[in-house]
Amino acid sequence: MDYRTIDDMYDRGALVRLTDLWTPELGRYRDRTAVVIDIEVLGYPRTISRQQNGDTISERYDCIYTVALTPDQPTPAFVRAQVPVIRVISLDVERSLARESDPANFADWCAREFCGAEPEPVSHLPVNETGRVIGAAVLPHTIPMYEARHRPNDHRNKSLDAIDRVRRHLDECQPDVIVLASTHWMPRDGFFIDDGAQHEDGCDSSYQGVEPQLFSFPGDPELAALIGGLARGAGLPVRRIHRVAQEHAVWVPGHLLCRERSIPLLPCSIWWRGPREAHRRFGEIIAEAVRRLGRKAFFVASGGLSHTFDFSKPPEYVVPQGERFDRLSQEWLERGQHGRLLDMSEDDFETWNPEGRAGHLYMMRGALAKDVSGKSLCYQGSNGTGYLTMLFET
Repeated sequence: MDYRTIDDMYDRGALVRLTDLWTPELGRYRDRTAVVIDIEVLGYPRTISRQQNGDTISERYDCIYTVALTPDQPTPAFVRAQVPVIRVISLDVERSLARESDPANFADWCAREFCGAEPEPVSHLPVNETGRVIGAAVLPHTIPMYEARHRPNDHRNKSLDAIDRVRRHLDECQPDVIVLASTHWMPRDGFFIDDGAQHEDGCDSSYQGVEPQLFSFPGDPELAALIGGLARGAGLPVRRIHRVAQEHAVWVPGHLLCRERSIPLLPCSIWWRGPREAHRRFGEIIAEAVRRLGRKAFFVASGGLSHTFDFSKPPEYVVPQGERFDRLSQEWLERGQHGRLLDMSEDDFETWNPEGRAGHLYMMRGALAKDVSGKSLCYQGSNGTGYLTMLFET
């Protein structure tokens, strides 16, 4: 059974064709040309099955595409409101097409409209130096945990209670903005910043294997622009984009932290296989932008620790090699020894499989600007992986 991973996926801007091979509901779009405008990396490979000639065929995937469908009628100019945008599993996207099959240059229009742009260089910096990152948290974000609030006996309610303690802390410290690093937004070509003034679901439909989009948060375009400009000036690969869809690594923490009041949320990506030092430096740039704009910002590292799944064991199980990494990481972060994470070897990565290659933790260290000791609020296993909820106060 083949397993198609993020390394095999099409890039944003790729011209592709849709099928209904795995999702029959896509029949009305069968053979329709589309352009990939965003990619969500799932937390673990999902399995999907179908019947063919009396046999059951199964395959795995770990990505979801957001795609813009080419208009079914010729048009002299493309209009965003008239272009359907849907989310589909990667197995329903088939073969990249030559640009010759796109005579109207729809892919180029989508690249400009949906796929972001390089930030403008910063010509002069704001002089306000009163802002600061007032704290941070490491938070889990899984759908089963989010849904556990309806199941009183679910063990994941321990994590929900811990996240609620973080929410109450935010009520006390009153941040102006939450900057959130998502371990499910992992572009292969650098860091991305969502510069939208409002984050809402802009998709027309979602199909099999795609979680519902449940979010509506204000953004902070001014802060996003300054972070992007500073990062570009520092030589980091970075793009600004107003995403059509958010993944659950954004909207689950967003709901749990901001459901009773509207705190601006600024989502940013980690960089798929990007250098650890680059993530730390990007976090430092976030802190600099926050300081110069006079913001009080709270940083959220949205992601787990070890990330090897095992659904054959009880729900609270953690794979042994992952639990060793979890306990070491928890101890280092409690002691403020963030550098120990930066010093992990490649062999450690392969053995312990930290979520997002720990990019969210490296970025958090940069945003905090120093080794701050964390307060563990909850650690528990979930289907083989490790959940940690930890609060850092500066």
